[in-house]
Amino acid sequence: MTDEEALQLARQGREEGFRALYDRYSGSLYRLALSLLRDRALAEDALQEALTSGFRSLSTFRGDCRLKTWFYRIVYHASLRQKKCRQNEISVYVLPEEMGTGMEPGRESSVENRLDVETILNRMPEKDRYLLVMAYWDDLSGLEIAEILGINANHVKILLFRARARFAQLWGKREATELEKTA
Repeated sequence: MTDEEALQLARQGREEGFRALYDRYSGSLYRLALSLLRDRALAEDALQEALTSGFRSLSTFRGDCRLKTWFYRIVYHASLRQKKCRQNEISVYVLPEEMGTGMEPGRESSVENRLDVETILNRMPEKDRYLLVMAYWDDLSGLEIAEILGINANHVKILLFRARARFAQLWGKREATELEKTA
């Protein structure tokens, strides 16, 4: 079922339309909320709030962007609202189970790399963290990220460049530490 078909069914109030949209987008929307909130329970709450709001507002979707981008914008703002409520709490980012490291399944080092990626993401500024998650795990384009964040697409390119550079720097430090341990 295409997005358009699912959207049409959901607008008619039919469960299969809502289910198709939920199944298609809930995983990536959850990752976005988790990257912002760094807490599984809060991310689930933000996702539930956002999907409820989004499903109630499907009639207002104009189609000037992809439906995925529209849902991302809703989850992004719901996550920011959750974050304001929990401003003083400290938490860590944990990669969702379905977020791999790009390594083949079954390789011992993939678990270590996954933990290393989590560690590095936790050491990065929040904006870098969620930009990297949207760009690399959720495979959103720069234009889509710009629409979600309400900023210029060229600014997204600059921010992603800086975030990748910071990640690479931290990853390099991690590798240097590993070499020192084995030497």
